[in-house]
Amino acid sequence: QKVEARACRYMSFPKKLLLLEFARDNYQRALKQFQPAFLHDAYFLFFEANIDMCVRRVYERSSNPTSCNDHFISEQMIRSYYSEDNRPYLTYNLLADYGISDKRVRVINNTGSRKEFKEQIESFVQNFLDHEHDGGEFIEFQPGREGEETYHA
Repeated sequence: QKVEARACRYMSFPKKLLLLEFARDNYQRALKQFQPAFLHDAYFLFFEANIDMCVRRVYERSSNPTSCNDHFISEQMIRSYYSEDNRPYLTYNLLADYGISDKRVRVINNTGSRKEFKEQIESFVQNFLDHEHDGGEFIEFQPGREGEETYHA
C-alpha cells in the first residue's frame, strides 16, 4: 500500500508512463495489495526466462554490478521463490480479477541478448505512448524505501 500511495503522487503528471517494477513469487497474491481502481487502467509487462538462466544472470550481475539493484541472491532462494509458474494467472485471470484486457498484458521472452530485451521493452513502451497518450515521456519508478526510489527518464 505504501508503494501504491507513493506511485499515485506521480500518476498525476500529464503524458507520463509510470513503471512499477517488482518481482514476486505469486502475482495474484501480490496484486491484491493494490486497490482494484489503481490497477484498472494498468498495463502489465512480465519478463519470462528459465530458472537456470535467471540464476546465471544474477551471478553475473552481482559479480559485475552496474546499479544498486545488482545484488547477490542465492541459487536456493531463486529456485524456491520462483518455483511457481505465474503465466496462467497473468494471461487468463487478470481480466477476471481486475477487468484487465489481454491487450494490456504482455509477456516478454527474456532469453535472448540484452539488446533484444531492451528492444522489446522499448517497443512496448513506444506502442503504449503512441496509442494511449499521443506521445509522451517515459519515467521508470523503482520502489525503494521512502526517499530512495529511483527514476529514469
